[in-house]
Amino acid sequence: YEFILRLQVATDASKFSEGTFTVTVGRQPIMAKIAGGGSIVRSVMSSWSLDASGSVDLDLANLPSSQQNLMFSWSCQYVAADGSSSPCADSEGNAWVPGTGPVLQVAA
Repeated sequence: YEFILRLQVATDASKFSEGTFTVTVGRQPIMAKIAGGGSIVRSVMSSWSLDASGSVDLDLANLPSSQQNLMFSWSCQYVAADGSSSPCADSEGNAWVPGTGPVLQVAA
C-alpha cells in the first residue's frame, strides 16, 4: 500500500507539506510446535501424548491459540532401521488413525 499525507494550514492552502510512505503487508508462517522438542522417546508399554497446543498462526499471535481456528492433522509411520516405513498399527495390527485435535493421545 502507498499512503500520501497532505498537511496544510487551514487558513492558507499555499502552506502545505506532503509525505509518502509505503506499507508492505505479508503473511507470516504458521508455527507448529510440539511440547518436548523434535525427538521424543516413549515406551510402547505405556500410554503417552503429543501436545501441539502451543502452535500458533504468527499473523494472529495477539490472540490466544484457542481463538486462532487452527486445524490439526496427525499422521504416523513406523520407520524401520533400514529406512523402510509402513503405516502405524494398533496392538491387533489394525491401521491406527490418529485424532485431529491439538493433543494426540496414544494408548499402550
